[in-house]
Amino acid sequence: MHDAKALSHQPKFSRPDLMVIVACGLSMLIVQMDWFALNLALPAIARDFGEPATDLQWVVSGYMLSIGALMVTAGRLADIFGRRRVIVIGLVIFGVLSVACGSAWGPTSLITARVIHGVGAALIFP
Repeated sequence: MHDAKALSHQPKFSRPDLMVIVACGLSMLIVQMDWFALNLALPAIARDFGEPATDLQWVVSGYMLSIGALMVTAGRLADIFGRRRVIVIGLVIFGVLSVACGSAWGPTSLITARVIHGVGAALIFP
C-alpha cells in the first residue's frame, strides 16, 4: 500500500537547483549537437579542403577517442577540484576550440583541434 502523505512530500527544486540542471542539460546538448552536426558537415568540409571524406574520418574519431579516453580522468578531476570548476574549464576549452575548428586551414589543423576539442567535451561530461 502507498502512503498518500509520503507521496505528497516530494522534494521541491529551488531556483538555483533548476538553473544548475538547465545549465548541465544545455552543456550536454551542445556537446551532442556538435558531434551530430560535424557528421552531417563532413562531406562539405572534405570538399572545401579538397580531400576525400574518408581521409577526414579522424576528425570524428579523434574527438570521440579523446572523450572516451579522458572521461574517467575528468570524473576524478571533478572529485578533486569540484564539478563546477571542471565543467567551467571544459566549457571554456570547448568554446575556444570550437572557434579553432571553425578557422582550421587544413585537415591536420582540424583533426588536431578536434582532438583537443574532445578534451573540453570530456570535462563537461562528469
